[in-house]
Amino acid sequence: MSGVLSSDIIYEENENYLQIRYRGYKNIEEFFDSLEKALDICKKRKYSNLILDLFDVDFSKIQEMDRFYAGEKIAYLFNKPNLIKIAVLAPKENQDKFAENVAANRGAILKAFSDKNDALDWINK
Repeated sequence: MSGVLSSDIIYEENENYLQIRYRGYKNIEEFFDSLEKALDICKKRKYSNLILDLFDVDFSKIQEMDRFYAGEKIAYLFNKPNLIKIAVLAPKENQDKFAENVAANRGAILKAFSDKNDALDWINK
């Protein structure tokens, strides 16, 4: 069916972090659901680090207000008392820092990267 947005969300548990790989983008509600599921996994497995891999997301489908709401939701879920450090992986050309700044201004520990090794170095500090 033409015009239908689809996505695939993959949760990968690693030694000291959870990684979520997003393939495509359906809507902000699905993204929020994935964040809530990630928080549940992090609490159960006692992860204090999370990587959101957005390399396979078509950013042209994401509205500006969705970026704002994503930053708010990240701060709400992963700020105190949870304090989970979040590295966001995305192509450099798609990093406008808007959602990152919204989340950070509300207390989240979040930083965007275009290289996974840089992200791993940062979350392991």
